[in-house]
Amino acid sequence: LGAWALLCLVPTWKGTRYVCGVTVAFFSLLYVGLIAGDIEGIMATDSDEFFQLDGIIREFAKPSTVFFGWIHYVVMDLMCGWWAATDAAARGIPRLLMLPCTAMIFIMGPVGLTLYIGVRAVWEQLCGAGPKSKAE
Repeated sequence: LGAWALLCLVPTWKGTRYVCGVTVAFFSLLYVGLIAGDIEGIMATDSDEFFQLDGIIREFAKPSTVFFGWIHYVVMDLMCGWWAATDAAARGIPRLLMLPCTAMIFIMGPVGLTLYIGVRAVWEQLCGAGPKSKAE
């Protein structure tokens, strides 16, 4: 939650970049380690399990699959939130406009990302603003 608070309050602070980077790296390495530790079980899973709703339900009935899914959620949603916050800062989008986007990315990743893309498109239409260059 600390990384998310920083993304909301101080998205361009170098400490935010550090905390987000460490959080993403930690959970990504944990994910890789857990996958490597259970590679035999994963490889034994019928590939049809991932392409049919009944199979997905059976897989997510297993605590280990839920844990893998949760780590995936933590990493991917934080990466989306981090990207949106830094992209918005580069484009001059006010933090107040970003708060609902960041909150929605945290709660329902794809909904928040879609909201941000919409906010960004409207902002660019109204302000004619793209990303600021480093020279500005």
